[in-house]
This record gives sequence, structure tokens and C-alpha cells, in this order.
Amino acid sequence: MKDLTVVFDNVAGVPGLITGWGFSALIRGYEKTILFDTGADGQTLLSNLRALSLDPGSIQLVVLSHAHSDHAGGLPELLSHAPETELIVPEGLPRRLEEAIEETGVRYRTADAGEELASGVTTTGSLQGKHIEQGLILTGGRGPILVTGCAHPGVKAMLLEAGGVAGEPVDTIVGGFHLHAFRRGNTRSLAEELKELGLRAIAPSHCTGERATTILAEVFRDGFIESGLGRSIILDDGS
Repeated sequence: MKDLTVVFDNVAGVPGLITGWGFSALIRGYEKTILFDTGADGQTLLSNLRALSLDPGSIQLVVLSHAHSDHAGGLPELLSHAPETELIVPEGLPRRLEEAIEETGVRYRTADAGEELASGVTTTGSLQGKHIEQGLILTGGRGPILVTGCAHPGVKAMLLEAGGVAGEPVDTIVGGFHLHAFRRGNTRSLAEELKELGLRAIAPSHCTGERATTILAEVFRDGFIESGLGRSIILDDGS
């Protein structure tokens, strides 16, 4: 079974976990066990992993969406518990983050758009926008699944880029969409555009915002997936 479990988030989900501003998700069932982003704080991330009976030492690949502290803050401590992992970063890391990674001894590199990081796992590559960001593209039961950190280049732009890389429209998108400051009408128009582009299901969290999340739930209806800290999403369900 392929699944994604949210292990760091400011949006509460499963009781007994520690919320914090940021995002991280553990992806299992592919060729490698993958951590996408690391949240803002390593101790909180590790505490949540252990509370969910998830071993940080089992992580074989870490993919960083972008360099903001709420997505990369937990990275140095996480790497100290997973020293053999591979690390994929976006272009343009600030030097202070590079130095923090180098102190752990873990090797890191960027990846080109469409590069296969593991069987069934590719990247959008570093996308330009207000902030440089990459998304992760996973094979799923109904079609490609896009995982985003904040979607700073724009959720629609990232969806189109991921569809181009995958060779077919994205079926599901999971993560933060940075819509908290969007006006209600603009959010609804965007949601309807995403559906018209072939998006079937959506699992918003982190920086999406409560108002935008409510609108996305109204537009996507049965395709709306409840996300939040500790929640797991099955990725290979083709029903």
C-alpha cells in the first residue's frame, strides 16, 4: 500500500500530536521511504514521527520543497537521525542552510524536472515564482499525485508543470497552497479552474487557510480529502 502521512502541520488532525507552523509528510510504499519537507522544528517532527510509530531511521530520501524555515527548520536534526538518507533540495539554497546541511555530513543535490528519484517518484524541478519551489510527483491509483509545500509559484502553475512532466493531468494534489490571503471570489474561481484542468481530488493543509479550505471542500465535494497533522492518505486506491 502506498500512503502519505502528515507528520508536521499547523492544522490539527489526529489527537496526541504536536502542531506547529509548517509542513512535513512521510510517503511510504514506493521504492524508497520519503520525507517531503521537515517542518519548522526537528524535536517536534521527531516527536510526531515516534508518536505515530514511524521510525526516522527508515527514511531513505528527503525532498525539500523550498528553503523557508517552516519547511526546512527540522532538517538538520532529522538528518542526524537518518545519516544515510539522500537529500534533494531546490536551487538557490541560502548559505546558512547549506552550512547546516554540510555539518551533518549528508550529501545533497538538486534534481531536474522529470528526474526519477525512485520508481514512481519524480520532481517538478525548481520552479520560479515569488520563491523558488519544487513539488513531488507520485504515481497513484487514478493518476499522478502532486505534493506541494506552499505552492509559492502558484498552485495552478505547479499543477500544469506537474501534468506536463507526468504526461497527463494531475489527479490529486496534497499540501499547502498559500491561499490564506486570497479573496473568496478569487479562491472559488481558482478552485473551478483546477477542476476544469482535470484535478479530481484535493487535500489542502498548512498555509491554505480555513476560508480557502472551506471553498475547496464546496467545489470538490466528494473529491475533497480531509488533511491535517497525523492524517494518512491512501495513494494507490483506484476505486
